[in-house]
Amino acid sequence: MPLIRSSKTKLKFSRRAFLAQTGVGAAFVPMLLDERARAQGGRIQRLITIAWPNGVAQPEFYAGNTDPTSRPILAPLAPVKAKVSLIAGLDVQVMMDDRRQWDGHFSYPSLFTGTYRNVGGSTGQSATATGPSLDHVVANSFAKTVNLPEPLMTIVAAGGESTSYRGNDQRNAGESDPKRLFTKLFGDGKASPSQPDAFDLTRARRSRVLDVVNEDLKAFKNRLGAEDKLQIDAHLDSVSTLKKQLEAQAAQPVCETPSLGNPGDYPARVKAFMDLIAMALRCDVTRTVSFTFGANTGSDPTTMPYAGVSGDVHNIAHEGPGGYAKKVKIDTWYVSQIAHLALALEAVKEGSGSLLDNSVIVAASDMCEGSMHDISQGIPVVLIGTAGGKLKGGQVLKVGSWAGKTGTYWKSGATRVPHNHLLTTIGNALGVATDGFGDARYKGRLSGLEA
Repeated sequence: MPLIRSSKTKLKFSRRAFLAQTGVGAAFVPMLLDERARAQGGRIQRLITIAWPNGVAQPEFYAGNTDPTSRPILAPLAPVKAKVSLIAGLDVQVMMDDRRQWDGHFSYPSLFTGTYRNVGGSTGQSATATGPSLDHVVANSFAKTVNLPEPLMTIVAAGGESTSYRGNDQRNAGESDPKRLFTKLFGDGKASPSQPDAFDLTRARRSRVLDVVNEDLKAFKNRLGAEDKLQIDAHLDSVSTLKKQLEAQAAQPVCETPSLGNPGDYPARVKAFMDLIAMALRCDVTRTVSFTFGANTGSDPTTMPYAGVSGDVHNIAHEGPGGYAKKVKIDTWYVSQIAHLALALEAVKEGSGSLLDNSVIVAASDMCEGSMHDISQGIPVVLIGTAGGKLKGGQVLKVGSWAGKTGTYWKSGATRVPHNHLLTTIGNALGVATDGFGDARYKGRLSGLEA
């Protein structure tokens, strides 16, 4: 296949000849072509899905005004509130229509797939998905244009249950050890002090390849007609832009090994995972991540003294208003970890924005009000990042019957707005063109979210 096609010349540059000249392996071609596309103005997008158990203390989660971070639980996201959308009023309709409204402890399979199948008989005490999750579909979509070392990174910090599915009753297993994940992604992390870092070597090789491309394009340009010369000029501009990006990248640490902590210490494990996610996205090892804080049953982690509370976290969730003082601390701890990741992505500059601008973190709990354990009356969902300007930020988006609600305690029945609409909207923003995601009964997009 020619590297450049021309209607006015029979001269062709084959990829194989180009690789032979530059000494670059075939696996490098997709990365080079992808980076050329980025230089031509395309944005690299990323998706991170995050789930946490036991719902929330609703009055301290939902904003009573237009600031999505105004209540205590979401306050840790205040530094990036312009890029935050709080979605209020979504129901897991696919479970409700199977009369499983109170099965919040079995909603993980539905959370990012928009599908549901009861496999627990009359008690309903077990469930599975009947289709792939959003992260899996988006990862496959990204894989059509670029080869990544880890197309989909699935992590389970505790509990052993991921929210990621590749198909009917096919759950993607999640990694639970940050040290093992680091080795999988980056090797053993050991390098001789006398040798350049592997990422520096890669960056230098890319720069050399771009130099060769630049020289060949200039020579090729002289053999073309006026129309094709304009196309070559555009390619030359792209190469120049990418060279500047590589030079700027070299001026700042890109892929530093994070502290991996003690895998047996849950807070340290979560922080290590968040740092690894940021590192993997920054180094373009992956562009899609599925992360689960704990078990859908709400029993792992069992206690959270590091959040400033004592007692069983599942029982605390059941207490309702009487346990809000503790529940708020638990919920805020989870959001603080998400904020740690968001701020790490915000610190990475990409073009005129940041890595966070070109990403979307979709964070949701498995049930609505923690004391009720149901999946209607508004499952907690917050988006951070705008997927490269495709989604709005800095808003509280109330949907369905919640649209006219005021105050911070909005629990008052199902809205019957399926959360599938959210999944469809995010999928389209990330290049998955579809009129519906998950169960075919719930087609449609979420009005007010698309930029």
